[in-house]
Amino acid sequence: MPALATSQVFLGDAGRQCPLPGPSLDDAVVDEFARQLDLLIEQHKSYPSIVAWVIYNEGWGQRRDDPGLDYELTARVKARDATRLVDSVTGWHDHGAGDFHVSIFLLIILLQDKEKKRKKENEKKEEEEEGEGKKS
Repeated sequence: MPALATSQVFLGDAGRQCPLPGPSLDDAVVDEFARQLDLLIEQHKSYPSIVAWVIYNEGWGQRRDDPGLDYELTARVKARDATRLVDSVTGWHDHGAGDFHVSIFLLIILLQDKEKKRKKENEKKEEEEEGEGKKS
């Protein structure tokens, strides 16, 4: 989806990965974002590999002082392409506007669990290999 410069959305703490409470995006920036969103959808909606539109990635460029804007932009996307699902925002400030919701934190937990399982399987395999080596 369209991108806005982080300096327009976040305060100067570059070391932090999550959105900081910053100044609101003015109407001109929001209008430009919506214009670019329209263009992006029109240019790419014929691609069969696109299964869903995501308006905001983890709150980047999201106007936090106006949750209603999420609903307006979601409706705008659906008006331009009613054949696909819309995820209004992936992660941070999900106000429930989209067709489904993705929790970045849940994904992180699932990935961590998968990694723990993989490590246990590797340890078990190594123990079995060591046991077979002792039998020889």
